[in-house]
Amino acid sequence: MTTTSRRVSSSSDRADSAGYTPVFGMARWLGALMCLLILCAAGAAWGQAGIEVEPCFGGYYKESAWAPVMVEVSNRGEEFSGSIQSEIVTYEARERYVRPLVLGSRSNKRYFLYLQGEEIPGRAEVALAGETGEKVVSEEAAFSMLMPEDYLLAIVGPEQGALSYLSGSKVTGNLSANLIGDERISRLYAAHCDGGELPDKFYGYTPVDLLLLGEVAESEISAEARAAIIEWVKGGGTVAVCGGPDWGRLAAPFYRELCPVEATGAAEMGSFPAL
Repeated sequence: MTTTSRRVSSSSDRADSAGYTPVFGMARWLGALMCLLILCAAGAAWGQAGIEVEPCFGGYYKESAWAPVMVEVSNRGEEFSGSIQSEIVTYEARERYVRPLVLGSRSNKRYFLYLQGEEIPGRAEVALAGETGEKVVSEEAAFSMLMPEDYLLAIVGPEQGALSYLSGSKVTGNLSANLIGDERISRLYAAHCDGGELPDKFYGYTPVDLLLLGEVAESEISAEARAAIIEWVKGGGTVAVCGGPDWGRLAAPFYRELCPVEATGAAEMGSFPAL
């Protein structure tokens, strides 16, 4: 309390002598309290937001291709507006990838973020950020770069376990491979994913040499991923589709557009002499 305040208002003198806070002092405290409450509310809302990051295709990528990352975000608080972000820093450049989002109250959503392969270090941080760019929560994704001559086999469906032994095996005859002795050698790597984990853009499949669709129903693959796969195949991508006892699923519109044949039944083969 200053001398001027006491001279102007005798009521302030009474309040001060009685142990009460003057009006202008209360205004300051109320303003500070409101700011604190707003910050606490924002912190509480952000504290209820979560993120899970999973690189597609086992984290394998090629230098000249896009690397898709699946991001699961959850919100247990009020509606949240912000973005998914990842910043890749190299000796030559700093690249920032951003995908805006709006999360409703008590909601879960799945997004895909696409990073440029030639810029990715061994690990990349993916963050959920607020409207002004501040990080709310983040998680790291691990990547493994393949050589240009290597093959990436992406397996979708229950056949994953049966084909795991293929990963790391040598493949000969690749004309783009480096010359080792008198033989061109590359390696085959197998990556496993569920139908719901497939990228929603055609360029998300650029690191894949062969996409193997096992016993996967059309409904297990999102509409966006189905459209992306068809566009990728039309642009030169390669897909192998398994038959099996559940061959009736191949009558679905997605498979009918994807496959150049009409499935009419299944037969068990004892051997493949031509192979």
